[in-house]
Amino acid sequence: MLTKSTCQSCGGHLEFDVEDTGKEIECPHCQQTTLLRAPFRPNQPTPAAPPRQPASETFKAEAESQSSKKLAATGLDIASAVLFIIGCGMVFDGCAGDSAESLKENGSAIRQTVFVIQYGSGFILMALSLILAALVRIIRKP
Repeated sequence: MLTKSTCQSCGGHLEFDVEDTGKEIECPHCQQTTLLRAPFRPNQPTPAAPPRQPASETFKAEAESQSSKKLAATGLDIASAVLFIIGCGMVFDGCAGDSAESLKENGSAIRQTVFVIQYGSGFILMALSLILAALVRIIRKP
């Protein structure tokens, strides 16, 4: 079945088979490449636009999203502070236990290893708390 269309470059009239719709050809009028497209028919129903959400629902969803972000950020703030305090305590306790007087009294290698592990774990916890604090800053960005 033949149908008619126009050239996208010069507006010249084209006649082509419906099966060729979507193909690119050289326009016989202006020699430019044009896409064969089916003509618009006013009898055909146009696709309906998707229904829009009312503005109040959009604002409500946005407010809930912001509220959950604030709650998550507050929880991470608290976790970050707790980890930092525990890490500081472990570092100071490891330093105090690793002092020369303590090693003279309790000179076992196991005891020394425990102090070193405690000291290192304290620094790891402090580093984790700083990472959590950075995540909080990322979450709170608008």
